[in-house]
Amino acid sequence: MTRPCQEVKPNSYSDWKGNCHCLPGYTEDTALPDQNGTGYFLDLNNTQVAPMSLYEPVVFFEGDWVGALNPYGVCVPCRNGYYKEYPGSHPCTKCPENFDTARIDGNWAPPHNSTSGKILAGPLGKTRLEDCHCIANTPIEGVVWVDEPELESYYRNYSREGYRCDVCPHGGNCTGLDIPYIAAQPGFYRTSTVTTKFNKCPNPEACVGGFDSLCLVGNNSGYTGTLCANCLPGYAHPTINGRFPPRCLGCGNVGINTAIFLVQLAGIVSIISIVVWTNVRRGSDAICLIKTFITYMQTVSLAKDLDLRWPEATSGFMVFMEKLSTIDMRSFSVQCLFPGNYYSETGLYLATPLIMGTALLLYYSVFQFFEEQRSSISSRRGRTSKIAEIEEESESDDDGDRSPVVKAADLRTKVRVEAMDNAMFEESWEAKAFDKVFMLAIIMLWFMYPTLAKYMIGLLQCKRLDTGSDNVFLVADMSIKCYDSTHSSWLFLFFVVLIIYVLGIPLLSMFLLQLEGENHDRLGMRFRVGFLYKGHDIERAWWWDLVIFARKFTMISVVVLGA
Repeated sequence: MTRPCQEVKPNSYSDWKGNCHCLPGYTEDTALPDQNGTGYFLDLNNTQVAPMSLYEPVVFFEGDWVGALNPYGVCVPCRNGYYKEYPGSHPCTKCPENFDTARIDGNWAPPHNSTSGKILAGPLGKTRLEDCHCIANTPIEGVVWVDEPELESYYRNYSREGYRCDVCPHGGNCTGLDIPYIAAQPGFYRTSTVTTKFNKCPNPEACVGGFDSLCLVGNNSGYTGTLCANCLPGYAHPTINGRFPPRCLGCGNVGINTAIFLVQLAGIVSIISIVVWTNVRRGSDAICLIKTFITYMQTVSLAKDLDLRWPEATSGFMVFMEKLSTIDMRSFSVQCLFPGNYYSETGLYLATPLIMGTALLLYYSVFQFFEEQRSSISSRRGRTSKIAEIEEESESDDDGDRSPVVKAADLRTKVRVEAMDNAMFEESWEAKAFDKVFMLAIIMLWFMYPTLAKYMIGLLQCKRLDTGSDNVFLVADMSIKCYDSTHSSWLFLFFVVLIIYVLGIPLLSMFLLQLEGENHDRLGMRFRVGFLYKGHDIERAWWWDLVIFARKFTMISVVVLGA
């Protein structure tokens, strides 16, 4: 009695001579995978192969069980990563390097009807080279291939000839398809769908990922822009750079933000007022101690920009010290009330000294003009009265005979008048509008120096996210591209401001102290620039403030550019 091939040799067909041959997608190669076997015969039930009564009961045994129980042979489906186009007993052909048969068009291959009519698992029993697909082991919940080791993922690059795959870039999820179909992992971002460069987001929670590198919106958070490092309208964060995750939170009530802004502004005005009041006290050197403490706070607060995983309490304390020691209005509430980019903030700080100087000059010139005139008239009257008294005393002692003794008395009188003149001038000296504005400008520029230096140096800190000039962004504001026409204009301004502010402020102070060193005890000099030298030995160490400024500039440069 003749039995069909399917009964004596499953998954085969009979040729015209009656020989049984394995169908396409099946092979007699039943060697184990570690012996370079190309057929799949382990745990056949779990791969949805229809039951094969001749060898199913001993499916978990290894060795020669197939040959013992199937004297006519058996055909098993090609393993994952192999295919067989033609019938026969020969082994399956291996897919090109970094290819397997687990996916179809980026998706996991579903169960399918094989050439024998049986239902096979997606990766098994493939019959064409076209069934080979770049390996993509992106984790999919609920899908586990127990017989395959964990492999790397790859993507298909159309610029390559033939069947070739490239390793999936760090930060990407590859499905074995082209570059546009590489999805960004959560916490990563890429600038376009034609690049394979994925960048880690400064705030990983802000980057949702996906093919289009989406940003988180919702749950009181609103991110946008490159690296999801900018805030949507109605959201804000006070961070000036990318060293700490910029967290965009909803602005909330306008009234509360306005109140916080006014309190912050009042705090800055109060601190400057205390410094000004201390500075104008005649003969007081306490300003030196205040300056030393403020310089200490400015220096310590720079450490908050170093990514040293500061505890929140420590970081908050350093922010508090920064607010006390610099004219810096950056805060969540200010960002909500006055949204803008890095350019607008920098321009505001650069213009602040000019705006304040002009406003103060107008104030002191207009509202104190009459007071100064009254004081001047009163001073002249007092001086005339005292001179008249001295002359009267001199005339009463004059007997008409101008002896040498009388001449000596006249000389003493003249000296007394000149000394009194100088003393009265010192006692009656009143600061004019220019003196007050000059003194306030010196103090404000001293306070603003760290902020101005930090903002200007920040214009130099750019980050390249990918190849090409269009993929270089400002670290302090990822919405700004570096080296375009606007940024180039600001770089030119940087060098101008570097001369005027960053270098000009300390050099001006040094020049004034050197120029007026001999007059440092006079009231006018102490009022105008005494803030810079009170408490120091100005005659021998007039250059000391220049050293302090240079140290601040060096530390700010290291923190901003090197952290």
